Amino acid sequence: MPYIDWQGQKIHYLSREPGGYWEQTLLLVHGAGGNLRYWHYQLSRAEEWGCRVMAVDLPGHGHSKGKPCPSIQAYSSFLEEFLRIMKISN
Repeated sequence: MPYIDWQGQKIHYLSREPGGYWEQTLLLVHGAGGNLRYWHYQLSRAEEWGCRVMAVDLPGHGHSKGKPCPSIQAYSSFLEEFLRIMKISN
């Protein structure tokens, strides 16, 4: 399982990247109490959609370690940092 390090916590994510060149990335984010398993079907469609499809377990959810973020703003900040770490700008 792929992980990134965020503030000393292991954050789990999945990425499906179709062969060839892709211009766009679709980032799937689950709701409160959820995890990236909710996006299994969508992750399987990356080849058909022609874009990279990613899903992330938010901090404290699914296979990600640590405590959940204390606010919506904190989750927003986490997602901005995730995009930066993963070098996603499109």
